[in-house]
Amino acid sequence: MSARWQPSTQSWTITLWSASAVLVRLLVVDRDDPFGVVRDEVMVRDGDVWSITVACADIGNADLYGFRVEGHGHRFDSAKVLLDPEATQVWFPPEHDRDLAAVHGADTLGRSPLAVLRREVPRPALASGPRHAWSELVVYESHVRGATQLAEHVPSELRGTFAGLRHHAAYLALLGVTAIELLPVHQCDPLEGSYWGYMPLAWSALHHEYVAGDDPEGEFVEMVQAFHDVGIEVLLDVVYNHTTEEDEFGPTYHLRGIDDAAYYVVDSSASYYDAAGCG
Repeated sequence: MSARWQPSTQSWTITLWSASAVLVRLLVVDRDDPFGVVRDEVMVRDGDVWSITVACADIGNADLYGFRVEGHGHRFDSAKVLLDPEATQVWFPPEHDRDLAAVHGADTLGRSPLAVLRREVPRPALASGPRHAWSELVVYESHVRGATQLAEHVPSELRGTFAGLRHHAAYLALLGVTAIELLPVHQCDPLEGSYWGYMPLAWSALHHEYVAGDDPEGEFVEMVQAFHDVGIEVLLDVVYNHTTEEDEFGPTYHLRGIDDAAYYVVDSSASYYDAAGCG
């Protein structure tokens, strides 16, 4: 549901789904003072949806938000500042602490990722890309960082990014590739430790380490267009059967603290059901 920008009122409507919560508070934070709170308001419940409107005039330059969610049982922890699972951009504080997020009762204000309040900018529609028959698909699997990090023909400042990957388009077309499949590009926790991106944090946000400048979507769109221009489809590898919150000993970043019973399956031993398929 995320935060929806309303140009006519210069405000955001922020919504969160939780069937089991009894209280949800919105926290607005300024990135220059991540341990302070610019606004702390109780959200209004309508069915299982909690909402609130935030006006630009009321928060100054603050552009970050998170939630504190209270409830009975499950894995609720009102000390945790939770990320919007539908955030379109994620900000990590300088003192980001994954281990602290796994400690029940520990306050994570200033140490957990927050969603960014964004003013939506109209973008021109991306023209439809190539659509090859299955029999014509030659798929090249690639990792955004791995493909360009050491590539000498890519400008050094663009290596490891979407902007850098654009420089591979012509070469892949020359090889006869008709589709590039990108390993996960959604936002992951940089402190989780894995390289491939298969422990997602925010599915609607692009991984910040793959962005060279300050326009994630713009760089991604330009990359896609570069491949389309040479007849190459772009396929995305996405992960929905497990998250960066891991098992019952992992951090509480969002889903676990918002409505654990709705988002995760627990077996008879009170352990999370592992659907990762990789042990």
